Amino acid sequence: MLIVKSILVLIGVGIVNMLVVSIFDSLGVLSVPVVLCIILEICGVLGFLLYTRVLSPLEKLYNALNVIDFDKDVIDFSKLDGLDSNGSKELQSITNKFKYLLDIITERINRVNSESYKSEHDGLTGCYNRVHLDNMKNMYECSKSITIVFIDVNNLKRMNDEFGHEAGDALLKSAAFKLNFWNNYGDVYRMGGDEFMIVVLNKSVDYMKKLIDQWYPTVGQLNRDSDGFKCVLSYGVAHGQQGCNFDALQKQADDRMYDMKVALKKKFGEPMR
Repeated sequence: MLIVKSILVLIGVGIVNMLVVSIFDSLGVLSVPVVLCIILEICGVLGFLLYTRVLSPLEKLYNALNVIDFDKDVIDFSKLDGLDSNGSKELQSITNKFKYLLDIITERINRVNSESYKSEHDGLTGCYNRVHLDNMKNMYECSKSITIVFIDVNNLKRMNDEFGHEAGDALLKSAAFKLNFWNNYGDVYRMGGDEFMIVVLNKSVDYMKKLIDQWYPTVGQLNRDSDGFKCVLSYGVAHGQQGCNFDALQKQADDRMYDMKVALKKKFGEPMR
C-alpha cells in the first residue's frame, strides 16, 4: 500500500511539474531546459526518498524472511536479528511488531520441538525410545519390507558391579556410538537396559547381510584399554513383509539375539546373568 501511495504521489508531482512547465513556458518566464532540470531534480529527490523509506526496507525484510527454513525441526530466526527498523513510520512499526511476533513464535516452536525430542529419545544415548516406536509401528508395518536387528550389550551387569554405574553408562554410550553406522539406513532405538534395536525398511535380505557383515566385525567387541575388560554385542535379525506383525517380528529378532548371546557366553566361558 505504501509503494502504491508513493508511486501515486510521484505521478502526481510529475503532472503538477508538467503543468508548471507549460504555464512558465507560455509566459516566457523560464526556458524549457531549466524547467526540465528542476523537474528532474525533484523527481530524483522523490525517487531517493521512495527507495530509502519504502523499497529498501521492504527488500531487507523480504530477504531476511526468505532465508528462514520453515521445514526444519528447530526454526532459526536469527537471520532477523540484524534487521534494521528503518524506513517510513509504518514500515518501522511493521518490522518491530513482526520481529516481536517471530521472537514469541521461535521460543514456542523450539520449546515444543525440544519437549517432543526429549519425549521420543533416550536421555543417555540419544537413540529413539519406546515412545517413538509406538508412534512408528503402523508406518513400519505398512512398508514393503521390514528388517529388525535386535542387539544386546553383553556383560553390562558385570561392568556395573565391578566398575560402577558410571562405567556402565559409558559402555552404553560407546555401544550407541558404534550403532551410529545404522543411522544412515534406518532408526536406532534403545529399548531399555542393555538392549538396542535397529529398524530398516525396504531393504533385501542379501543387502542387510552385507551391511551386517560390514558393521559387526569392526564394532562387535567393545574394549577398555585401562583394565582389559571386553564386552561383545550380540544380535539377532528378523525379516518381515508388508502387513506383518511388528511385535512378533521383534520377538523373533530378540530370540535370535539371545541364541547368539548364549553361544558367545559359552565360547568365552562366562555365566549367563
